Amino acid sequence: MKNPNHNHLYPATILGNGRSRLAIDLDQVHAKTITYGCNAIYRDFITDYLIALDGAMVFEIIDANAHLRSRFYAQSQSRLDRKLAQSPNLKDYVTIITEN
Repeated sequence: MKNPNHNHLYPATILGNGRSRLAIDLDQVHAKTITYGCNAIYRDFITDYLIALDGAMVFEIIDANAHLRSRFYAQSQSRLDRKLAQSPNLKDYVTIITEN
């Protein structure tokens, strides 16, 4: 991701969901880098980018409105595709990952 105000790339941190993450000051990391996380990390911390592939987790994230606080990427699946078709505003907050 390019910073529109500078001619360099932002450093990034990819955060997991394991216990080792608990020893890290996530606010300090977030202040210095772009943060990426997956699945249930949203329960503890809001990352810049959130990725989920599991269908149940995708809907948990949407139901908790976590997709409004992070740029959210989800795997295409028929149930999600139907929900996106029924909720046009949701498309503004969910980017679909395709298998291509």
